Amino acid sequence: MRTLHRLVGALALALALVVPLVGAPAAHAIGGTVVTSTTITAPGGCALPLSVAWGDRLANLAVHPRVVFGAADRQRLYERAIDPTTKPFFGNYVSWGNSVLSTSLPSYSTGSLASVSSTAIGHIQALGFRFMGYESVGLPNYPRTDVEAVQDAMAERIKQEIFALASFPEWNQNVHFMETSGIALAVSMGYSLIHDRLTPSERTTIVTALVSKALAPATCLWQQNHRWVYSVDNWAVITNASMIATALAVADEEPLLAAAALAAAQPRMNRALKVLSSDGGSPEGPSYVAFQGNYATFALASLWNSLPEGDRTIQTVPAAARWSAAIYGPTGQPFNFADSDTALGKELLPVWNAFRGGDRLGSWLANRRMADGQGALFYLLWYTSGGVNPSTALGRTPLFPRTGVVTLRNGYGSGDSWIAVKGGSNAGGHSHRELGSYVLDMRGVRWVSDYGKDDYALYKYFVEKTRETYFRANNESASTVGVAGRIQPSAASAPIATPWVDSAGVARTWLDMHQAVGVSAARRNVAVSSSGSVSVGDTVRSNGSVTLRWMIHTQASVGIAADGRSALLSRRDASGTLRQVRLSISGTRGLLRQASAPATRDLYGHYGYSNAGFTRVYLSAATGVPPGSTQGTAAITATYTVVR
Repeated sequence: MRTLHRLVGALALALALVVPLVGAPAAHAIGGTVVTSTTITAPGGCALPLSVAWGDRLANLAVHPRVVFGAADRQRLYERAIDPTTKPFFGNYVSWGNSVLSTSLPSYSTGSLASVSSTAIGHIQALGFRFMGYESVGLPNYPRTDVEAVQDAMAERIKQEIFALASFPEWNQNVHFMETSGIALAVSMGYSLIHDRLTPSERTTIVTALVSKALAPATCLWQQNHRWVYSVDNWAVITNASMIATALAVADEEPLLAAAALAAAQPRMNRALKVLSSDGGSPEGPSYVAFQGNYATFALASLWNSLPEGDRTIQTVPAAARWSAAIYGPTGQPFNFADSDTALGKELLPVWNAFRGGDRLGSWLANRRMADGQGALFYLLWYTSGGVNPSTALGRTPLFPRTGVVTLRNGYGSGDSWIAVKGGSNAGGHSHRELGSYVLDMRGVRWVSDYGKDDYALYKYFVEKTRETYFRANNESASTVGVAGRIQPSAASAPIATPWVDSAGVARTWLDMHQAVGVSAARRNVAVSSSGSVSVGDTVRSNGSVTLRWMIHTQASVGIAADGRSALLSRRDASGTLRQVRLSISGTRGLLRQASAPATRDLYGHYGYSNAGFTRVYLSAATGVPPGSTQGTAAITATYTVVR
């Protein structure tokens, strides 16, 4: 009965805003929004159930700003600006905010709006940081007479940014809702920041854009459980997180729609986040883990700033820091498998977990990134001191079984050895055919590299039959072993054995590679000694004889010995010091060869990303069939040792 009274009360409040007409139907329009006794429909959208539960929560809605940035951040920024630990980082972010003032405003173009959305989010963050930092308290070490002028300048540019975006004829909502989501997040964040500086008419303009170009289309996606909002990959996290932020932005003006949108977005986002919750990673690769983790954090921060304990309604990802700490090698580069790249290092979710949940590994990660000059702007807001070193929290052999990644190392120093190996499954939207592939760091240098993603504009890049023909997406670009000329099946998997450290101090694991290679049995053994030498050994058994192709890919200079059984890899570290590692081959006979990586070109002559600078080091070896047997066998072991 209490629930019914609440629903009737909410409806009565909404219906009081319209003049009832004699003979009118049961549904009523509120600024174009249609409300019935059980549903709400935004103009151009689809009906959503009214949500009493979220309506009750919104009764305690905080004032603006509340989307990503919150009112309490003003004082927190002041405290960070005088804290000796965080104070040195403020100059860079002040400069970043200033630099946005001289850039062009967002401009509309047909086609993709991906770059527009990502740039807009970055601009609003930078401008918001300066705006919030000067709001009320001002930042130390800057003239107090500057406060009003700087605040006005930042607010005016935020206004220009969001009105430019709002004026777009569309946000690609009917073609690529990911782009819509990014623009909606930027506009919602900016609107919330300067809400109190806008006139009622200006607020109406922004709210109308957010509803018509984001929330209304989202209602139809939710109603249909469309893949954009109901997948179990990065799409559903990003889209629903953005709609949560958007709903909170317009909740003053559209409380019933905001409540219904939150009720639709929150469970769908949680469903997708469960993919990350078990081990913190994803087969889509670390770029997409960071991508969806950052959007999840934007939603968490918005809910936390808006509602009492609002962020507790979102699925936690307790392993976020564990993943982030393990997936980076001593070079500071991640294992960029699948459609990923190495331009990472600013994941927000581990830092948020440290801020809100006391994750000590997340605290360590934030401290380390800031010390390396890699911290994101929001690290300054959510920074927590202290932390626990990953050598204690992770040990030498962290495994991510759901993602299908294992990393082994002999330590966490900048010159230590680290290898990351891809097992698990080849299936997944951004996955590559790369089971058994690995990257290797030793002495502060990456010796075995991954190409990462290719150009998404390649013809049918995400159509599996076409995608498998592209060099970077198949095992021809993977540092693995296989039958010559054979592409790994998309359905193949390579389970990873639970890693261990043996009595001699060697960190070990192995992968079952028989599906990937397409033979009766295949095993890849991986080991890192306490002194830092690394070995990768393959044993293969086939029905009859097959020709195996063993291969690595490196950005080092390669000098193959005269006997073809070893190679000297040379490359400079970050300081410019020349480092060298020797690759030695033992087991089945085969001579090392080297070749440049090929260029990728699609059906229409469009070239993919350049593979210049990569060298393929490979050998071919046949599985030998003993007399009287039908089984062929082969063994190949690669050992990496430091020369200098």
